[in-house]
Amino acid sequence: MEDLFIIVPLLVFMAILYRWMCHLDEFCGLKADHAQDSEYVWKDVLFFGKDASLCTSLRTQRLDCDIVECPAFPLLRMYRIVAAVSESDLDNMLLCTLAKQRDPSVRTIALCNGRVYREVFDQPAVDAVVTDRQDIMKILAAWEVLS
Repeated sequence: MEDLFIIVPLLVFMAILYRWMCHLDEFCGLKADHAQDSEYVWKDVLFFGKDASLCTSLRTQRLDCDIVECPAFPLLRMYRIVAAVSESDLDNMLLCTLAKQRDPSVRTIALCNGRVYREVFDQPAVDAVVTDRQDIMKILAAWEVLS
């Protein structure tokens, strides 16, 4: 029960922050429909975390992927799959939520490090939850991303 007193305000804060960012985007004149914008480069996978081995193994299978170490998207990039595999559960959840809000068709994978937070990861923003980084390759194979 104590965990809910921490998690619920964090989720409310994330929603308020997202709403504020939407207003900021509108104020700056950014387009909401990125699929029609030819400036955006589409890639296959975005990894969030410090583990480069997953991205290296995907590159051997001719998939375009990027690695970031903060929960943000590289400028002018869109992804088919976003995999948040950092040590921070909150950052993993934040990136998956942002990815779904940016493009609802993107598939998201989140690493859940703490078993206490497992229930929080069961929401529409996260398509697959893993507790081990090696399970990501199995999920990508099940989604028929890997050839």
